[in-house]
Amino acid sequence: MKKILLLVLSLLLITSCGRTPPPENNDKPPVTVGIEDYYPFLENTLLSYAGEGNEYAESDIFFDFIRGDRAQTRNITGGTTLAKVLELKDGELRVVASREEFYYMEDLTAIQEEYKEVILKEPLVTGTTWTLPDGRQRSITSTDTEIETPLGTYEALEVTTEIDDKTNMIDYYVLDMGHVFSVFNSEDFKVTTTLEKIERDTALPLTIRFYYPDLKSEQLVFFDEQIAFHTNDDVKSIFESQFKNIPENDLTPPISENTKINSILLDYSNQLVKADFSEELITEMNAGSLMESLMIQSIVNTLGNYYQVEKVFISTDGNPYSSGHFMLQEDDYFTVIN
Repeated sequence: MKKILLLVLSLLLITSCGRTPPPENNDKPPVTVGIEDYYPFLENTLLSYAGEGNEYAESDIFFDFIRGDRAQTRNITGGTTLAKVLELKDGELRVVASREEFYYMEDLTAIQEEYKEVILKEPLVTGTTWTLPDGRQRSITSTDTEIETPLGTYEALEVTTEIDDKTNMIDYYVLDMGHVFSVFNSEDFKVTTTLEKIERDTALPLTIRFYYPDLKSEQLVFFDEQIAFHTNDDVKSIFESQFKNIPENDLTPPISENTKINSILLDYSNQLVKADFSEELITEMNAGSLMESLMIQSIVNTLGNYYQVEKVFISTDGNPYSSGHFMLQEDDYFTVIN
């Protein structure tokens, strides 16, 4: 059953509004409709779906990053958060990478192709058929099916995925609206997902726990801050700003005003965060060993907890962290302490 539920989740790729065709003009050739009309990449738009049948059916969709012909979506359900990298290329919309339990913000759009599931394939006409990597058959089975949603009744493109003799998944895409409805059919149960709300010019709220040194108590304190994340926002800039702007006056910023975060990378295979700062992290620290340890631990705890790892490697302008009190080798790291 778990395998089927994950399969349902992987098929619930959704979107919304596209471009509006120009007015009819008998002197011009008809407009050719492409995948981008049925699956546009949407900045700062939250798509909400009602669901029936299991915990994964109800979801919110947000485009975290859009980079040319690639986009990264975030599918937030009652059971998990799933990230997918989509590629629109050569007349196909493909899923080229995915991550489960994706509760942090990381740009995966440059990832090397790991997987290739074609969601839509041109020409968008009845009968277009293709085979998925696991052997399932997917095809366009209609271009004018009438479908009802909370947002209205539409003429839809129908795409059917044959899972086995008694199980299938049917997705409906509406011109200028995107993916509006899905139904998973099996002998034992039925799962539906329906687009019910579109919020434009909005941001995705993210709660991040930031740690700061409290010299009086000689320990760390933390604050849970809600950050409004917009499509293509720079994650490292968010951390840099929050580290410098302490929430209470008696706390100490973990980094100086002139310190920059050059990069933050998650080494997924080793469950390690690599954070590279400008040299001012050390040269402008001006702290004794106790304060320095608290400042470094603030950075380590914040990044480690956010990316859900225990190990954090810190460098300055590409060199392992090295000060008068602490020194890292290439294979060393700091450890999260809660």
